[in-house]
Amino acid sequence: MKREDGSRAEKNMNSDDVSRELISDARNELYLAMRYLFLPLNSLEPKEDRSNYFIATDGSYILYNPVITRQKSMISPVVLNRAYLHTVLHCMFSHPFVRPAGLNEELWDIACDVAVESIIDSLSLKCVMQVMPLQREEAYKKLNDNMTLLDANNVYEYLNSLDRGEQAVWEAAGTFTVDDHKYWYSHNDNENRDNSDDKHDNRDGSNDTDDTGDTGSDGNSDKNSSVQRLTAELCRQMKIRWDKAARQAGSEMEGLIASAGTGMAGIIKALKPGAVNKQSYRDFLRKFASAKEQMHIDMDAFDYGFYNYGLMMYDNMPLIEELEYREELRIEEFVIVIDTSGSCSGRIVQRFLDETFEVLMTEGIFADRTKLHIIQCDNRIQSDTVINNRNDMARFKDNFEVKGFGGTDFRPAFEYVAGLIASKEINNLQGMLYFTDGHGIYPKARPAYKTAFVFPGEDDARPAVPAWAIKVEL
Repeated sequence: MKREDGSRAEKNMNSDDVSRELISDARNELYLAMRYLFLPLNSLEPKEDRSNYFIATDGSYILYNPVITRQKSMISPVVLNRAYLHTVLHCMFSHPFVRPAGLNEELWDIACDVAVESIIDSLSLKCVMQVMPLQREEAYKKLNDNMTLLDANNVYEYLNSLDRGEQAVWEAAGTFTVDDHKYWYSHNDNENRDNSDDKHDNRDGSNDTDDTGDTGSDGNSDKNSSVQRLTAELCRQMKIRWDKAARQAGSEMEGLIASAGTGMAGIIKALKPGAVNKQSYRDFLRKFASAKEQMHIDMDAFDYGFYNYGLMMYDNMPLIEELEYREELRIEEFVIVIDTSGSCSGRIVQRFLDETFEVLMTEGIFADRTKLHIIQCDNRIQSDTVINNRNDMARFKDNFEVKGFGGTDFRPAFEYVAGLIASKEINNLQGMLYFTDGHGIYPKARPAYKTAFVFPGEDDARPAVPAWAIKVEL
C-alpha cells in the first residue's frame, strides 16, 4: 500500500487491519533502503497487542498497539520506520537475550535504547532521518566523552557508575525510549516487571483510547496467548537464532560498505565492535602515535614549480631548497602488558608480539628514542622489559619466555604503571595495549592514558570491558 501524508487509517477497511498494514509498510520501506537487513527485518511476525505502549518484541513477534500505531503514523511514517528498526536492532544485538549480572532493569532498558538509537541517528537514510532533539545531542556528547563505543554494555556500566540522583534524571527523561521491554523479563525472575508498562502511560500525550472509543484491552488475552516472556531457556534459543541473522546481515554489509556511504559502518561496528583485520590493526596502532618533527627531507611538501622556475631563470640556481624537517607519527613512550595467566598460551602470546612488532617496524612509528615497556602479568607483575631500539626488540623476540601462569587480575599492571609515572620513569605515556583472554578483574578507575584490551579472537562468555577502554579482537 502506498504511503502518503495524512492519516492512512481513513482507508475503507477495519482499523486494526490498517495498523497491521502500517507495520508492514514500515518493514517494506526499511527493506528498500537496507536490503542487507532482509533476514532480520523479516524475522519478527507482526502481532496486535493492546497491552503495551506502542511497540514491543519477545524475539518472535513485533507486538504493536493498533491505536498508538495509527496515532504515530499521523505524526510521520518515519516514526514507525524508526520504531520497527529500533526493535529489530535490539534483537540483532541480543539486548533481550543477554544481560549483565545483577541487572538493574531500568538502566539496562535505557542503555539498550541508547545503543540502537545512536545507530539509527547515524544513518543517512531518508526513511529514518529526523531532527535530533537538543537533549539527545547533549546526552550523546556526555556518553562519548566517557566511552569509545555506545554499545549497551558500555552505556549500562556508565549509568550504573552514576549516583542515584543522576540515574533518576536519565530514567525520568525518557530521551531514548521508543518501545516496551516488558517481554524481555521472565515472570519468575522479575515479578515487579509486570507493571512496567505503567511508566509509559500518557507519554507524548498518548493513551490506549482512540477517537472511536476503543479501550485498547478488549480481547487482548486471547490474541496474545502465544507471547511469552523470555526465560533463560528462551533467551538461549532466541540468541542462537538472532546471532545467525545478525551474522548474515553483517556479511552482506561488509560487502557493500565500500560503496554505500549511508552509515552502515555504525551497524557493523556495533555488531563486531572489536574485530579488526591486519590493515585496520595497523591503523589502530597509529592512533596511539603523535606527530613529531623529524630531520628528513620532505619531498611531499616540496614545491617543484618554484624549484624549476629558479633553474630556468637563474641558470641552475634553485629559488628554494627541500624542506629538511617533516612531521611524522611516532610512538615514544608506550606500554604493552601480556596476560601470562594459565589461560593464555605461549604460542598465542608470541603471535601477538610478532604482529605488533611488525606493525611498529614497518609503519615507521617506532621512534629512535622510544621507551617501550613490555610487562608480563598474571595476578602480579612477573617482569618488565624496556625496549629502546630495534636491536632490543630483536633480542627480546629471540629470548622471549612466558612467565607466570597464575590467576588473572588486570589491576596490578595498572598500579605498576601508575608507579612508573609517579617516579618519572614514564613522562608522556601515549597508551597501553593489554593482551589477554579477558577473563580477569578489571580496574574500576579510568587511567589518564588510552588503554586497549586486545583479545585473541571472539568469546561470547568474555566479560564486558570497562566503558573507558578500547576493545580489539584479532
